[in-house]
Amino acid sequence: MNNHVRLTKPFLLSRKWSLFYGGLIVTVLGLFYNPIVGNETVGSKDRNCLRIATYNIRRKGKEKLEVREWENRSLAVIKLIEAMQPDIIGLQEAVEKQIDDLTNQLESYDWFGRGRGESWGGRGADEYNPIFYNKKRLTLHEKGTFHINDWQSWQSWLKQPHVIGLLPRVCTWGFFEIKETGQTLYVYNTHLDHKFASARLNQLKTIITTMKQNNHADNNKNDIILLGDFNTELDDTVQSVLNEMGLCNTKDLAKNLKGPGITSPGWDNKDPRKIDHILIKDNDKNQTATVKQHVVLRQVDQQPSDHYPVFVDVCFPQISN
Repeated sequence: MNNHVRLTKPFLLSRKWSLFYGGLIVTVLGLFYNPIVGNETVGSKDRNCLRIATYNIRRKGKEKLEVREWENRSLAVIKLIEAMQPDIIGLQEAVEKQIDDLTNQLESYDWFGRGRGESWGGRGADEYNPIFYNKKRLTLHEKGTFHINDWQSWQSWLKQPHVIGLLPRVCTWGFFEIKETGQTLYVYNTHLDHKFASARLNQLKTIITTMKQNNHADNNKNDIILLGDFNTELDDTVQSVLNEMGLCNTKDLAKNLKGPGITSPGWDNKDPRKIDHILIKDNDKNQTATVKQHVVLRQVDQQPSDHYPVFVDVCFPQISN
């Protein structure tokens, strides 16, 4: 018995000190952390534009490598967001602990959203699609979160997983006003099904239905942004659904493109995909927004997530009263 105690205590101590020194190393690296786009830094921000970003930060959970656990990459995520200086950023896969960590450090931002809850027999857990926004530049007038797939029973799900999707999914939206100009816009943030193309299309249609309801109530006078992890490229089938709302890929509209063509490399660049998108619909008053740049922010060394953040700088014309 005593031998077992002597063998166990040094192991526990070494584990504790390894976590301490691991955290210390992450902290020191964070002081010098400089995200790049290819060979370029993030670059200066145009104050006449709104910087809008999407970022799947990968949910906190067990990882194969300790360095990928949230506690060892949270600071890098925070530093990356601070370097981008987004006015609005939609996150995916964020759980409450991650939101708390970000909120404690990102003092210039407020956030809103609801988790998908303990629905679907507990499969929903507490994953959010939160929207963080710069409270100095923006006023939030309305907000909401709604489910984009409907699960009535285990029997219905088992019969039609390709129609419903494998997990509960939500969309969080906000109606904002830019304080300097009075310009207003809707922003929708979502995360579509990871398995079935037909489920993703149905989820997009549900989002567009809500968009139409909100925009109709406002006489179609507001710009609309849809962003998130779509788990698919914007092929013709997907774009045909988006066309119902006049949503265009900001990458196609941008005057300047930076960064790699993929947005989700996976850990160790083993599963490169282009699945994180930002789309825009202009208002119906013939006052066109300008997308100055579209940036996929690739990091060197340690990746804070298995996705890259994507951001755009959009200049909205001031709407006269």
